[in-house]
Amino acid sequence: MSKRKQKLRVHETPLLEDHDALGVYLPETHEIHIDPRLKARKYLTILCHELSHALRPNMPERASEEWAENAGEVLSAAIWGKGFRRLAK
Repeated sequence: MSKRKQKLRVHETPLLEDHDALGVYLPETHEIHIDPRLKARKYLTILCHELSHALRPNMPERASEEWAENAGEVLSAAIWGKGFRRLAK
């Protein structure tokens, strides 16, 4: 029997200003929370970073953070370079 994958959900949540993170991936609920106040390019970079964590949830934390940082930068640069932009609601 195949294991059914949980749908990834992205929530826009103003994060605490005294907190270091601009986004967070929660593996137990398969959710990403990202601060909606971010400018478009930073929002994309943080979203790609958190999606990278979602792709490799069992990676050790230190290696995962380095990998997600690099992946977020590379992915967002490629997407941004192709003209994709965040639309205002």
